[in-house]
Amino acid sequence: MRLTVTDDGVGMDAATLARAFDPFFTTKHPGLGTGLGLAVVHGIVAAYDGAYAVESALGHGTSISIYLPLADPVTAAVERAQQAARTRGRESILVIDDEQDLLDMMRIGLERLGYHVTGCADPLQALEIFRREPARWDVVVTDEVMPGIKGSALIAKLRQIRPQCPVVLCTGFSDGSIERRAKKVGAAGFFLKPVEPSRIAEKIRALLDGLAPVG
Repeated sequence: MRLTVTDDGVGMDAATLARAFDPFFTTKHPGLGTGLGLAVVHGIVAAYDGAYAVESALGHGTSISIYLPLADPVTAAVERAQQAARTRGRESILVIDDEQDLLDMMRIGLERLGYHVTGCADPLQALEIFRREPARWDVVVTDEVMPGIKGSALIAKLRQIRPQCPVVLCTGFSDGSIERRAKKVGAAGFFLKPVEPSRIAEKIRALLDGLAPVG
């Protein structure tokens, strides 16, 4: 199956096109985005054994084609049922990410699986939300690199308020030090972006059902 999206924008030169799917690469000015959008697309397409092709030239817009393998209907139905059993829930989740697109993707993805999700783009505001009603939240999912406070530091503060609440950390880059720091402050899970909501949901179910250690 092929899905093609085409625009009539300014297009990209060869150097920009070569880096378009790199995490954090962006042509935006500082403070206007970190360039994770196409990296997320790459991760999702790769997760489904797909491929993509991009055509672009300055002054002639951009065309992106995504190719996905066709699934056997019976096999696909069985896999969907199995994944639903591993991922669905009704718990309350607080999701924190200063990238609004990624925040919306995670919130919508978890809501479709049945969870009650509150998204917050400001980590300090999220800390106050948690502080006001700590018993409300079953799990917190947070980004690492955010203005005001890093996710690993936020985890430490959240666990001071309510130590038994599991917190999952997501980050777009790690050389190992972020994961070690996250474990040190009690993170219950660690994911590299881009990550699908269903993978986060599987971790949430394992944590809440007692299949994985917390902290």
